[in-house]
Amino acid sequence: MLAVHVAAVFARNRRTYGSPRIAVELRDQGLPVGRRRTARIMRETGIFARKKKSWRWSTGSCAGERVAPNQLQRNFTTHAPNEAWVTDVRYVRTDEGWPYLAPVIDLFSRRVVGYAMSQENDGALALAAFESAATRRRPRCTMLLHSDRGSIYGEEEYIQWLAARGPWHQAQHEPQG
Repeated sequence: MLAVHVAAVFARNRRTYGSPRIAVELRDQGLPVGRRRTARIMRETGIFARKKKSWRWSTGSCAGERVAPNQLQRNFTTHAPNEAWVTDVRYVRTDEGWPYLAPVIDLFSRRVVGYAMSQENDGALALAAFESAATRRRPRCTMLLHSDRGSIYGEEEYIQWLAARGPWHQAQHEPQG
């Protein structure tokens, strides 16, 4: 009789509950059962909870020829403002959905010096973020701009815009991970 109850709780919970959760639910229903007994019944009847698959999301990365060398080498310390900026793109939950946020952070102060938000994750978003920071800070031409290998940082429009602004177009890229 207990095996029937275990199978019913298991099925009702989309075949995801293991013995601890099933035992709690059965005890809530007034049945005297422990986790070990529930586990034994599940094993004997061939009931196994589905394990969640690990999930990793990536936007892709730049083509090999568009990747600049990683000059920072994960050394995120600087000695003065505007020596190195880092940038990336993230989702942000809002009342109106999940727009993309692209902040630009000065490694010296660890403060956001510019940002942009958009419904599209594209080169225009990266450009808007960098323009926002450049307008506020007016960095020197020898500054490093560091990003991951996200595909938006390899778009032609973005690369041309940076190239037109001086030597800092050698944007640093770090493997995604």
